[in-house]
Amino acid sequence: MRKVVIIGLVIVLIGTFIQFAAADEGKSLVTGNQSYFVFSPDNRYLVKVFHSSNTTWVRVHDTDEMKMLTQWQIPNFQAHTTRFSLKEPSKLLIADKKRLLVYRLIDNRKNLLFMQPPVKGQEIVQAYFNKETDEIVWATKRNVYQSNPGKNEQKEVLRVPWGEGVINAVTAAGKEDLAVNLKNSNKILLLSAENGYQPVELDGHEKPVVGLHSMGKKDLVSLDSDYRLIVWNTTTKEVQQKLALKKPSEDAKVLGFSVDNPEEYLSVVSRNRSETIGQRYLISNIKKGKVEPETLPMTITSSGNVYSSVNSFNVKTEDPAPEEIRPSTSWQPPPKKKKNTLYDLAKIEADHGEYQAALELIKKIPLDDPEYGKSRMLKRRVFDAINDQNIVNAAREQMKKGNYKSARILLENALAKNPDSKLVSDQLSRVEEKLDDNTWLKVVFILILALLTAALGYFIWRYKNLTTQSGSGTSRMFSRKAKIFGFGGIKRPVEDEDQQLRHRFVYKLDETRKLLNSAAIKDTERRFKNTWMEITARLNTIEKRAKLSDKFLSDFIGELDNVQQTIEKLSNQGEKKSAFESEESYGPESEQTAKEETRQQQSGKKPKEPNNHQNTDYYSILGVGKNATLEDVKRAYRQKMKEYHPDRHNSSDFSWVKEEADKRTRLVQDAYHELSKKLK
Repeated sequence: MRKVVIIGLVIVLIGTFIQFAAADEGKSLVTGNQSYFVFSPDNRYLVKVFHSSNTTWVRVHDTDEMKMLTQWQIPNFQAHTTRFSLKEPSKLLIADKKRLLVYRLIDNRKNLLFMQPPVKGQEIVQAYFNKETDEIVWATKRNVYQSNPGKNEQKEVLRVPWGEGVINAVTAAGKEDLAVNLKNSNKILLLSAENGYQPVELDGHEKPVVGLHSMGKKDLVSLDSDYRLIVWNTTTKEVQQKLALKKPSEDAKVLGFSVDNPEEYLSVVSRNRSETIGQRYLISNIKKGKVEPETLPMTITSSGNVYSSVNSFNVKTEDPAPEEIRPSTSWQPPPKKKKNTLYDLAKIEADHGEYQAALELIKKIPLDDPEYGKSRMLKRRVFDAINDQNIVNAAREQMKKGNYKSARILLENALAKNPDSKLVSDQLSRVEEKLDDNTWLKVVFILILALLTAALGYFIWRYKNLTTQSGSGTSRMFSRKAKIFGFGGIKRPVEDEDQQLRHRFVYKLDETRKLLNSAAIKDTERRFKNTWMEITARLNTIEKRAKLSDKFLSDFIGELDNVQQTIEKLSNQGEKKSAFESEESYGPESEQTAKEETRQQQSGKKPKEPNNHQNTDYYSILGVGKNATLEDVKRAYRQKMKEYHPDRHNSSDFSWVKEEADKRTRLVQDAYHELSKKLK
């Protein structure tokens, strides 16, 4: 049976691992694609950045013939910032939420110069090269840092206190100064190295600032959510110019803006319902107060950076290998390379899955272009590919939720319309595999559940059987042969020993109470009434402690034996002094009082209460000497009140015990009152 249980547990662990692996695969199927272009400041390089399956791809082209120089991929990376250095245009900075990388481009290869590792608990929101020092300035949601890769130095410039907000944008504001804006804030913090980066507020916007950018050596430009643009002079901290940019529509919402490296254009991205609109302004026109935007397709990243999403670039993905030139009398120079047309570029983008970029290029093909007809056929193919991609993405979402049957229905319908779609057919094959795996897993889980149910039923049956045998009196057999859950070699404590010990205690306690009751009835003169009260209180204490724990039952039983011996000794031999009281409690005066009470009881008269305090020995009542101080009297009073307080004797079976406790309490109170008044 144990082998079956172990095998079942192993199968459960294997099934759980398979299930988690399937869940991870479902997550990896969900991808997000985004691509954009960045020019180097010297116009030598054109970099295309695009995402696929949680991986960032980087392609570098030269701008002369638009041939690809090099490309590489960065796994587990979603780039939101791509910038060139103005001081050294061959240096390229790429950053996402976790990491920051700096490369140097050399001909057709790249070298990694610097990597900022992830900062625990923080996300990178902005990063750029300092124009003057070429240091890297980067910011998380609450901190701004400056890093010098050459000297391997890093320092913290700003830390936003908790509760004041998070950083929205950071940019240069002079040679070594910085400008910072917090999210949902209309103020700009200007940090200067001269005053230890103490913030100075620039207040000129009425709406929250969307972004900041440096423009020139002394100018800073900021844009708010109401399309209000302000140009600041960072030296004087004053507003140089205010402009209202043109809204694409009344309900448009600005998402972000940026200034390109050559500082020729200012680009703004807005959203109108589900449409993203890009507008580009000449900076020279802005300085003249002219607002004449040009609409272009643009992309905005998660950090608010704006990039061109499509352009008329003659980009080739790979170069053909040069042919070997052999000496020949009929040698002719090789033909000139054909320049890629818009149709060629669109086809290249479509072949690489960049469907939106392909559509943008197709839109630019004029009617009189010789390749216009082919572009229409390419457009139809792109639309079919986009539709297939959308269906596959929807099927992947269903697979992520575990709805494999719904995913199969979607893919089968799409395949019926387009039987030649390899993307849909491949995804349908994956869904079929998942359905087969799920069927097998369900069978395995049902078998495991049945085995666990059977094992649990067996354990419950065996436990009840052993408990029944123990309760029927076969304690010796149970203690010798009982093995819990079928595992041998473990010595279990015999449960009957604890039960028998408690039975003995209950019996002994009941026997002691009966013996006490009998002795109290025999003591008609009530010579030992204080002793009976103390014994009653002691029995109550023992009973309460025994209810809390069985740990000291043996000791309690031994103590009850001693109490019984004391009761029998006082009852049978007629001792006049309680074994629980001190020597001072009984003297000639106490014996005389007991005799007087006995004569009054025999005559049928009620004992007389003392009407004065002249003959009362208050020192003996409290158990203190004649030379006792006020503190001694107080201490003795508190002790006696604990002993004779009526609440301790409410559970007694004898009414006279309660009456006597009340009487002794009043006597102790009188003694304390008189002695404390005397000693003050």
